[in-house]
Amino acid sequence: DLAFARVPDAFAASFRRYASFAHRDAARHADAVVCVSAATAGDVASLWGVPQRRIVVARHGPGQDLPRRDRTEPSHFLYVGDDEPRKNLPLLIEGFSRYRAADTGTPLELVLAGSITTSVAGPGIRIEFDPTPERLADLHAASAGLVHPARHEGFGLTLLEAMRAGTPVIAGRIPDRKSVV
Repeated sequence: DLAFARVPDAFAASFRRYASFAHRDAARHADAVVCVSAATAGDVASLWGVPQRRIVVARHGPGQDLPRRDRTEPSHFLYVGDDEPRKNLPLLIEGFSRYRAADTGTPLELVLAGSITTSVAGPGIRIEFDPTPERLADLHAASAGLVHPARHEGFGLTLLEAMRAGTPVIAGRIPDRKSVV
């Protein structure tokens, strides 16, 4: 996806320069540009000027095949992914802290599952590093919802996996598309 162009502050300047040049140049000279979503296809057309006739959308499948689990009483909210800046974990942690402060009963936990490399400690927050598919299925079954606050997402594979598992999804909208140079 072109997240490096849509949310440039979430990427190192050296990567942005390289990706902007190398990826754009490759896309402009390719016979066809394969994109994982209509959102990415729109970015390739609007940001890089690649004609629609050369863009092919080939969507991902449903993600990893998680074992089926019956839904249980919710014990937590779930985030699945990594902690790269565009995933917006600081916003999630802030929102979760507000939720805990406002809840008058017993608030649910927040489980961060995946490749979390930064220290994200706080009351009610639990990290599950790289869970197996079986463990991830268990986490989905007991989740009140998958929370995905990403600032930009070319294709939300973890959202698709959650929906396939029957987990409600709480996600931000893709901002209005404006040309970014």
